[in-house]
Amino acid sequence: MMTASIPPWINENHIIDVLEENLQGFKSINKFKSCIAGGAGENYQSVIVRVQINAELKDGSTKDVSFIIKTVPQIEQAAMMLAMMGHFPKENLMYSKYLPTFEKMYTEIGQEITFGPKHYTLKKNPESDYVLLDDLCLEGYKNQNRIEGLDKEHTEAALKKLAEFHAASAVHCQVNGGELEGPLVNGMFNDQMIGMFVAMMKPTLEIFLKSLEINEIDSKYIEKARAMIDVVMDKFIELNKPNLKDFNVICHGDLWSNNIMFLHDEVNGKLKETRFVDFQLSRYASPVIDLYYFLLTSPKLEIKVANFDEFIQFYHENLIKNLKLLNYSKKLPTLKDLHLDLLKKNFWGFSTLTNTCAGILLDPSDACNVEDFLKEGDAADQIKMKLYTNPKYVKQLKVILPWMDSRGLLDL
Repeated sequence: MMTASIPPWINENHIIDVLEENLQGFKSINKFKSCIAGGAGENYQSVIVRVQINAELKDGSTKDVSFIIKTVPQIEQAAMMLAMMGHFPKENLMYSKYLPTFEKMYTEIGQEITFGPKHYTLKKNPESDYVLLDDLCLEGYKNQNRIEGLDKEHTEAALKKLAEFHAASAVHCQVNGGELEGPLVNGMFNDQMIGMFVAMMKPTLEIFLKSLEINEIDSKYIEKARAMIDVVMDKFIELNKPNLKDFNVICHGDLWSNNIMFLHDEVNGKLKETRFVDFQLSRYASPVIDLYYFLLTSPKLEIKVANFDEFIQFYHENLIKNLKLLNYSKKLPTLKDLHLDLLKKNFWGFSTLTNTCAGILLDPSDACNVEDFLKEGDAADQIKMKLYTNPKYVKQLKVILPWMDSRGLLDL
C-alpha cells in the first residue's frame, strides 16, 4: 500500500493567518509539526494531516493548538474520482454554512447543540482542495474501536445526535422552501460518475459473490445477492434521487464509527458529548440512508440485529422531539412511516453490508485504501477477496444475511 505523504503547502506560511484571526493575543509560532493522522485503514478517501503548533502569545505565555487538514490524495485516479464527486466543496459547504445554521436554530430556542468541529478557510490559496478544522482530539474527543463496535450507550448517543441533525435540516428545508445547493440535491452521482462507478463496483461485487461460496453461505442468500447485484446501478441512481413526497433530511452520508467522536469525563469515564466529522457525502435524502449505514456498520454485532428495531424507535422518538422543538409544521413522520421507508429502500442496507462493512472490519495491519480498489488484475482481486473472506466479516454475514432475509430486505 502506498503511504500517504504530506503536501508541501501544509506549512507555517499558510496557517499563520488562521492563528492571527482566531487565537486571541497570538504573537508567533514557536513550533510547527505535521504528520499523517490515523493509522492504516482508518482513512479511506482523503489524506488527513494533523498540524500541531506551539504558539507564543503577546503576554509571554504559550498555547498548544492543533488542526486537522483533509486534502486530496496524490493518486491521480483517486483525486479525479473525488473531484467528480465534489467531496471537498460539499464538505466545506456543510461546515461553513449548514452546521452553524443548524446550531443557531437550537441556540434560538435555548438549546446548546454542536454537531462538528470549528471550520476555517485559508487566506493563501494552497492550489489544492482541502478542509481545515479544529482537532477535536486536543479537546479529548476520541473514536471508539471500529472493529469491536459501539456498545448500546455509544450507539444511542450517536443516534440522538443524528436525530438532532436530521430535525434541524428538515426544518431548515421547510423554512427555506427546500432550496439547497446543487451538490446536496444531486448527491454523489452524475453522468461522469456513473461510468466510473459501474466499472469499479461490478467486478468487486462479482468477487463478493464468489466469496459467499467460499464462506459456505446458504445458496438461497447467494441467489438473492446475485439478483441484487444485477440491478446495482439502477438501484443506486434510484436511491440517490429523493422522493419529494416522503420525509427527507440532509443526511450525513458517511456515518460510521470513525466519523463519530466521543468525549468522556476524565475522572469517571462517563460519556459527555458526541461530534460528527466527514460530511463529504452529505445529501438531501431519506433518513434511512444514514440509519442503515450507521446501524449496519458501527454497533457491536451482538446488538446490531437484536436491538435494531429498538434503535430505530429510539432515533424516531428523538427525531419527533426535536422536530416539535424547532416548530416543524409539516406532517410528522410516524414510526410506521420510518419502517416502511426502511423496507422500500432495502437496497441501501444490502449495499452497506456488501461494501462498507467489509472494509471497516479489516484489521489495520491488513488494511487497504482507495488506491487498492482502483487497481486491476489478480493482485487487486486478491485484496478484495481478502476483504470478503475476513473471518470477522464472515461472522457478521452469517448473522445479518438471515436477519435481512427474514425482513424481506434481500428481495427486489
